[in-house]
Amino acid sequence: MLRALGLGPAAEAVYMALMAQPMARPHDLARQTGIAAAEVARVPADLEKRGLVSVADWLDGDESGPAGRSDRALSVRYRLAPPSVALAPFLVEQRNALHQAESAFSMLIEQYRNTAVNSAGGVVEVVVGVEQVAHRFHQLQFGAQRELLVFLVGAPVAVPREDADLAESSALDRGVDFRVVAAGDYLDGPGVVRDVRGAIKSGLELRLADSLPLKMVVSDRQRAMDRWTWRIPMRNRAPS
Repeated sequence: MLRALGLGPAAEAVYMALMAQPMARPHDLARQTGIAAAEVARVPADLEKRGLVSVADWLDGDESGPAGRSDRALSVRYRLAPPSVALAPFLVEQRNALHQAESAFSMLIEQYRNTAVNSAGGVVEVVVGVEQVAHRFHQLQFGAQRELLVFLVGAPVAVPREDADLAESSALDRGVDFRVVAAGDYLDGPGVVRDVRGAIKSGLELRLADSLPLKMVVSDRQRAMDRWTWRIPMRNRAPS
């Protein structure tokens, strides 16, 4: 959970170990996290520089390391700083970075829209090649914030079903409303029924139709892709 605030896996593991034991020595942390002792000795020092932990030296004989040594590297103890104080600057930094990214995102969309409207291609981009089609598909799936609407027809071509399932799971985990209309024969593929049942349990809504005219995915009712084209919006529209 702390990786969103800029901590790596090892740092997060050590931090959470200190959460359970607010003051510990490096070899204690190595035992609790399963991380190599050499790395554990480095990670708390990095957390100290970030202000997430503080240091207290314990140099008494009974506080020596597991091999009986009493050097500072083994006897030092790290104390967890209060999260409400130590993590607040990271949260503010991430919020500011997100705000700047959203502003740049909006500006780029508007600039591209103005260019597209005045170009010969208008608001339709023709995507050529299996890799490009798959790339656009994943951009739609992983970029959706509110809703995905999908027509499923026939066997997958550009995007293997396992890749589509991964994108689908990511959207459902983010709380995106995922509604699918599938042609009846779509369920005939091996393992499809099992996967669909799992997706329905995760929140996907599914309807079946005797036939559908084409494959299609619509993201947030602003961007759509069918089996031939990638469509971009003429202007911002609120979802209806």
